[in-house]
Amino acid sequence: MVVKGGKQTLSDDIRARLRADILSGRLLPGSRLKFPVLSARYDVSVSVLREALVRLAEQGLVQSEPHQGL
Repeated sequence: MVVKGGKQTLSDDIRARLRADILSGRLLPGSRLKFPVLSARYDVSVSVLREALVRLAEQGLVQSEPHQGL
């Protein structure tokens, strides 16, 4: 997503919230991050979550398993 005028995208906001929840222990290490649960928790679509989680995976905060999701 493109950031215009220095504003964060929804994906950026959700990534930051997920990151904070991971680092604070609200999302436990090794736990499965299921799209329906996260979608309801953060009130966003699966596509927004997917983009945020891909970025967190790039930073090493989450792991993606083939055919298993994140």
